[in-house]
Amino acid sequence: MRRWPRLIVPAVAVAYFLGFSPESRRSFELSVQRVAQRARAWIGAPTVDGAPRPALDRSVAAVIGRRIDPRFGRARVARIDARGERLRLVVERGRQDGVAVGDVAVVEDGDESQLIGDVVACDAHFAAVRTLLDVDAWWLARAGESRFIAGADVARGVLRARRPERLTRLRDGAPVVTAEDLDADRIVPAGLRIGTLVVGAGDVDRAHVVLDRDPRSVLAVSFLRAGQAVELGPARRAARARWVPIAVAVGRDASRTRASIVAGGADPSFVAGLPVARGADLEGWVRVVGDGEVHIRQLADPGFLAHVLVLRDREPGPAVVGSAVFRGAGGRDAVEGVLSAVVGALRVGDRLVLGPHEGAGGVGLSVGRVVHSAPGGRITLDRQARLSRGDVVWVGVFPRPPESFGEGDARP
Repeated sequence: MRRWPRLIVPAVAVAYFLGFSPESRRSFELSVQRVAQRARAWIGAPTVDGAPRPALDRSVAAVIGRRIDPRFGRARVARIDARGERLRLVVERGRQDGVAVGDVAVVEDGDESQLIGDVVACDAHFAAVRTLLDVDAWWLARAGESRFIAGADVARGVLRARRPERLTRLRDGAPVVTAEDLDADRIVPAGLRIGTLVVGAGDVDRAHVVLDRDPRSVLAVSFLRAGQAVELGPARRAARARWVPIAVAVGRDASRTRASIVAGGADPSFVAGLPVARGADLEGWVRVVGDGEVHIRQLADPGFLAHVLVLRDREPGPAVVGSAVFRGAGGRDAVEGVLSAVVGALRVGDRLVLGPHEGAGGVGLSVGRVVHSAPGGRITLDRQARLSRGDVVWVGVFPRPPESFGEGDARP
């Protein structure tokens, strides 16, 4: 009989806790973790002295460096906006650096310029580029001796060849470039590479253009205006980018359905969504900031989401072969996840690195190497050991682009 009171009290406590709303339970968990962290800090908090700064893997830095060139005239991609049938890039340049609505965005590949899209809006520091695969995009293109209108077929990820001038002159495999197009809103020079023409079974009505470069794997662009390169000044916000070290105080979340950690020493500039790194690896995103501590959502958390680039080892070095969206799916000994919106064929051994995502910075940080792939996009990644108390991670503070460009920002 004496054991019943001992069992009833915990049972009532558990029932009372489960009766809380999800928000109340989360608040309770944060309170418990906060008390535990302060107790550990009183006993002896870990320090961050001597922790090495985040740095890209050398082979990854080489391929990223070839595409994000800090020299005069290039603009980094800060975010990819893919909403419904729209696909736009937000780049780190705006009116103060000379970019204007109507400028044509290209990627330089040796002596050849490949078309990416055109600027449709800009503010003082950022610009929005409507890509070739945006539903509103259309271009005057040329394949051999025939001109036609190239418009996006969003579902198939190609450009449809509409209203060709000479149907019989369309040849399968012909290179497709821009034709000179003078318009009130933009001036497109001739000769910008677009892709390759495909004429299925001789049916010219189904002719389409396969792009040479998918806009979702582009990391930097240059701008053209009336056939001339737009002269850009230095990026206005580049100096504000920095990494801040913090020490892990709680190595696991109170909930088994999440994979988050708590770290001490929150900086006043920390906000939700900033990248967290350790060495060359991306560890996750900042989830909650408050009371001098940071809650970090790790890669294995089912709520983790990021745009990633797919790198494949080749000679003389790795190359970007596609892109995807990675969502965490748990895993004890290795990080498991699910890939969606995959561009290109994924293979075991491919490396996933962080691509432009919400303007948070950290492009090129390693997400992991694919060691297993299953139908439905489910993958397993090889990663270094999980974080534990005392480990040091770095939070990246980067300028953030606007959530959207209003009508007032679209004026040149």
